Order: sequence, then structure tokens, then C-alpha cells
Amino acid sequence: MATLNAVKILQICPVAPPDSPAQSSLPLTFFDAVWLRFFPTQRLFFYEVTSQSDHPISDSILPKLKHSLSLTLHHFLPLAGTIVWPPTSAEPFIRIDANSALQLTIAESDADFHHLSGNNFRDSAEYHPLVPTLPVSEVEARVMAVQITLFSGTGFSIGITSHHAALDGRAAALFVKAWASLCKLGGASLPPELTPFYERADIGDPKGIKQRYLDGWEKSGGPNSNRSLMLIDEFNAPSNTIRGTFMLRPDDIEKLREKVGQTLMERKKKKQEELPRLSTFVLTCAYVWVCLVKAEGLESKDGLAHTGFLFSADCRGRLEPPIPATYFGNCVGGGFARVKVGDVAGEDGVAVAAEAIGDAVSSLNNGGLYEHLERLLSQDLFPHKSEKWITVAGSPQFELYTVDFGWGRARRTEVVSVDRTGAVALSESRDGRSGGIEIGLALSEGKMEVFASLFVKGLEALKS
Repeated sequence: MATLNAVKILQICPVAPPDSPAQSSLPLTFFDAVWLRFFPTQRLFFYEVTSQSDHPISDSILPKLKHSLSLTLHHFLPLAGTIVWPPTSAEPFIRIDANSALQLTIAESDADFHHLSGNNFRDSAEYHPLVPTLPVSEVEARVMAVQITLFSGTGFSIGITSHHAALDGRAAALFVKAWASLCKLGGASLPPELTPFYERADIGDPKGIKQRYLDGWEKSGGPNSNRSLMLIDEFNAPSNTIRGTFMLRPDDIEKLREKVGQTLMERKKKKQEELPRLSTFVLTCAYVWVCLVKAEGLESKDGLAHTGFLFSADCRGRLEPPIPATYFGNCVGGGFARVKVGDVAGEDGVAVAAEAIGDAVSSLNNGGLYEHLERLLSQDLFPHKSEKWITVAGSPQFELYTVDFGWGRARRTEVVSVDRTGAVALSESRDGRSGGIEIGLALSEGKMEVFASLFVKGLEALKS
């Protein structure tokens, strides 16, 4: 594995006006409380930059990135703060004070930049040195840490590790876009579409979900009060995985839509039921679900009757009243679908999976916002530990390949944490114009080879 050299750890303080308060705080909502002790999200960006002999990458890039990061933190103060749950407070919150700073690691790597940022299979462990560790203890947890790694003469990467209780994927994407904007364009102010919105008054909690989750966290270590902020590891993802990147192009998606639509029409015509909306997201998830079930060999495992698919959905526009798209924090609900393994692995598997996921999306759109969280609380969502559930990380709607710090679009962006969570990472295609979907996975070598074969052969069959 490649080694890191010249590692420096800095504390980047927000640029603040002279009259800024010495201390402030940001409360957590019920959307945030769900994630209080979950493993953080790790995102990695690669940028290709050819250095000139008289202008090393470190001289031309680092000063701009560091200065613009400090400017950006002025608008995103909670990212320099810590999550705390002191004995004097009934609830945890994000604390921001005069000493708040974001931890920035600067490193150099001798790894092959083009290999790491390419489409070839990669050892998952190769990415681990490129993302920072988030400082967490029993009494406090940092909200975010950033790492900039320089690859001599070829480019650099930006690794971001963020605490999921402080912000979701859309809020994290907003921060990265704001940082890139200030780095590329200069200045200290942000346009409205990149300015975070912090007001929480319109986020109600009619079912008392927040307190129920906090009660659960306090009891997680035993009957006595337990306000530990140490992260838990609820996932049993395999070690020694490799990463693969797969693409569904627009013509692939259209052929899937046609095939799935015809199959569902035939299945439903006797019942006169309405077809679910076969969106690009639904079709992509359905196709990946089928390929994963087969690659995992789930249909041949005794006692595994069902498989499930769990995805997050942005709820900013689903609240009453809706809140701005620039809201900072968590605002995601969950959709879940459960079907028989044999049905997903069968001849009409993609149609079966698409119908189940489409119904789950419709449920969220029709007032099912709180159902997922309540079912998690009642442990009804995962009633059988033997069931295989697949989850999704990221979203094509984040448009992270458009993030340009001044040296062009990202060559590659990866959700590093999926090799720990086992999730499927989704993003828009890197060319930004085709409308395709990029799919990232971390699997054992044998399963990755089977998945790749199924993925390609399934698309070829659609064309015949």
C-alpha cells in the first residue's frame, strides 16, 4: 500500500468578524438524533493537475485551498464545532466557541494517482489513507475533518469525513460547492443558492421521535444514564474488499424502462393496478439489487426468504411547510422495500424490484415520512437478522462532479465509507452531460467478478 509523507495536521479557524459571539450552539432535530453514534460518512474527490517545473502543486494549490476553506467556515460555523451532550443538557447539540476549528491534514502520497482515480478495480484499502479520521471521544465528537493529499506532478485529492448527526449528504454537498466557489472565484461572500439555512423552527416532531431515539441512545450501554458519543459499528461488511465502478448510460436506462414497463403491464393488467413511476433512480436501484442478490448467491442460502432495499430520500420539500434546499443539517427520510429472494432472483426480478422500490417512493410522497423512523424504533424494519438488506449512499442529485476548485471538474469522486457499510454509492456520470448514473460498490473479489459479469450480460440481453 502507498505511504503518506510530510503529514501535517492543522487547525483551520473560521474567518469571523470582530463582533462575532464568543460561544453559540446549534440544536439537533429528530432527523439528526437518528445518526448520533453511527459511523461517519467519508467522501473523496480526485483532481488532476499537471504541475509546472517552476510552480509545484503544493505552492499553487495549498494556499488557495486553505484560505478559501477558512472563508467558507465563516458561513458554515457548525463544521468547526463539536457535538456534545453535557450533564446539564437534556439533549445533545453542536457547540461552537472561540476555539472552534476544523482539523485539516496535509499529506503527500507516492500512490498511482491515475490508478486510484480510474475505472479499474481497486483495493478498497488503498483509499483509507486519503480520508481523515474524525476525532471522537466519550464526551465530544468533531463535526468534520478534511485531508488534502498531493500526488507529485499529477494532482491532488480532498478527503472529507463528516459526522452524520450534524449533516446529511445534501448539506455536505452544499459545503463542498461553497468552498469550491470561494476558491475558484475569490471573494468572501456566497450566492443565495450556496448560503446555508439554519432555522429549525419549521421542523416539527409530532410523534416525539427525537426523544425516543435519545432515550434509546442513553440506554444503549445499560440501564444507567449513558451519554457516550463513541461511535458504534452496526455493520458486518467483509474485509479485504475491492471497489468497482459501473455505469448505466441513458440508452441502458431507457431499455430497462421499456422492458420493466412491459413486464409490469402484463403482470398488472388482470388486476387493473396503476404502474409505479419508473424513474431513473428506481430502475437503477432495481437493476443493481437483482445483480447483487445473484452475486451474493442469496437464492441458494437456506432460511433466507426475503431481501430488502433501504434508501434515503430528501425531505426538505416534503415537510409542511417545506424548507429551503440549502437547509444545513439532516433532513432525510427512508424508503424500504422487502420482497422474496426468489422473486428478485427470478426471470422478472428487475420488474419485481422496481415495483417494490417504486411503491416505497410513492409511500414517502403520500405522507409516509415518519413511518420509516417509527419502524426502526419498533425494530420492525429488521425483524430477521438473517435477511440481507441493501442500502444506498450518495445521490446523482448532488452533482458532485461539477465541483470545480479552479482546476477543472473532479476526475473521480468516491464514497469511501461504503466498504464499511456495504452500501451502493450512486452519483451522476462523470462527464456531466450524458444523464447516466455511476454506481460504486465494495465487494469481495469473487463476488465483484460475478456482479460485473451479471451487470454486463444483463444489459447486453436488453439490446438483443
